Amino acid sequence: MIEYDKSEPILSIHIPRCGGKSLTPWLAQMFPGKLHRHYFDEAKNRMPEKHKWQVDSCIHGHFNKTRGFGIQDYYPQARQFITILRDPFEVLVSRYYYEKQNARENRSFRWGRSLELDDHINTYLEKEIKKEHYHPNILDYLPGDFTIDNYKDQIQKYFIYVGILEDFQFSLDRLAVKLGNLPLKVERLNRAPRHPGIDPGLRENFKALHPLEYAIYHYAVAHYKSW
Repeated sequence: MIEYDKSEPILSIHIPRCGGKSLTPWLAQMFPGKLHRHYFDEAKNRMPEKHKWQVDSCIHGHFNKTRGFGIQDYYPQARQFITILRDPFEVLVSRYYYEKQNARENRSFRWGRSLELDDHINTYLEKEIKKEHYHPNILDYLPGDFTIDNYKDQIQKYFIYVGILEDFQFSLDRLAVKLGNLPLKVERLNRAPRHPGIDPGLRENFKALHPLEYAIYHYAVAHYKSW
């Protein structure tokens, strides 16, 4: 992993359903007055603002390369990153419950109040797993091109720290030290309610179809405590 260089901004990659909303107020305390958000405005169909390149600052958000507001689209000069990962299948499951909750409250820009609201979680997962490009895919947000042959080198070359959501507080405590700060308590926000009944076979099918995503995640799980 690389050391944090305060002379340049750090990009915090918020992969959807990986604790990014909880991370935002934490980052605001790490970078007082110098935290900038990078999010597509779904309500106004507006691209993210491009922020000034400032020392000792952080740009945090969804850097989605498939939608034209990825890292290379906005900040090709960026060379230091942080992110939080989560079991890729759990990201997909969380997405379902998050969007379903939004749709029920008439806050969804994707589902509205369509018949998809009546889909069972297993039906939804079966549809997504079969797609060539499911969403959200962690690869859409990472810098550069990750492959099964280079993902370890990419992480070591560009990342200050990669934590995991399953051990969120520990990950942020480690990240705080890497940033030269004292650890801070984090409050978990934006959790969507879940219900039992997910077919375990769907997880195995998903893992078999997405070996690179799991290789990256398992690499982080194996090393996040020592990075």
